[in-house]
Amino acid sequence: MTMKIGFVVNPNAGVHRNSYKEIRELAERTFDRSHQVEIIPTKGAGDATQIARHFAQDRFDIVAAVGGDGTANETAQGLVQTDTAFTVIPYGSGNGLARGLSIPLDRRRAVKMILNRHYKMIDAGEVIDGEQRRMFFGFAGIGFDALIGKRFNEQKGRRGLTSYIRLALDSYHRYEPVPVRICFNEKEIYAKPFILAIANTREYGNSAKIAPMAIPDDGLFEVCILQNITFLKGLLNGWRLFAGSIHKLPEMSIYRSRYIEIIPEGKLIYHLDGEPYETENKLTFKVLPKFMKVIVSEKHNHIGTFQ
Repeated sequence: MTMKIGFVVNPNAGVHRNSYKEIRELAERTFDRSHQVEIIPTKGAGDATQIARHFAQDRFDIVAAVGGDGTANETAQGLVQTDTAFTVIPYGSGNGLARGLSIPLDRRRAVKMILNRHYKMIDAGEVIDGEQRRMFFGFAGIGFDALIGKRFNEQKGRRGLTSYIRLALDSYHRYEPVPVRICFNEKEIYAKPFILAIANTREYGNSAKIAPMAIPDDGLFEVCILQNITFLKGLLNGWRLFAGSIHKLPEMSIYRSRYIEIIPEGKLIYHLDGEPYETENKLTFKVLPKFMKVIVSEKHNHIGTFQ
């Protein structure tokens, strides 16, 4: 069956900044002439959403975000509540959303997966920050991870897990958690979270699983609150992030909810799929169930979850 396939390419993604050339070559090798393939590079912030929206309006079957989590988030926003399916060709430093949707990190395999035509509907998250409404598809985070994400995005030069860990170690002793009130499931918690993750998928990226039980199509967020973690205990238990057992720490509390309000007692930094923001407003998070069509591997198409 003939398909219309669009690629939204961040030309600056990847270590060698050659994503546009590579995707053209991979597309030529993967899709025969019976398929209509268009590849459009972005030029700045917001372009990916507009390009994806254009593809959806032209009734493209599939649109792939070629880049990291930022490109993936922008592209997905242009496809929500349409019949066009979304996927990611991972070129980022962490590729959290691609990993959360079980998309292969091997870019050749990720492109080839488009031909399988196996789809699921996943949830999205909406955030209300004053008059601003924003969306995320993998993670929202408040606290230390958001601070490191902000510093990570601001730094120049080569990025990756080693750089992220170096920033985390450098920033730990200077970080002071902002007190917040967290309202959900008809209860209220007062906390000074080191990390407060609101998760639709399981991991930040680089196999760091902050919410190992999160499922992106169950209509619920995993709300992960890590408090009172000492530097030494953080070092000794960092491996748990990668082993998928961070939830076993006594300092970690995990709840499930479809609606969360967070009222800060000062300015805080938060991130949506790795993109940082600052606010003093109340933040409202809510699940948008079955909000976007995505491509999945054949096994995930049948088991009903992404675990």
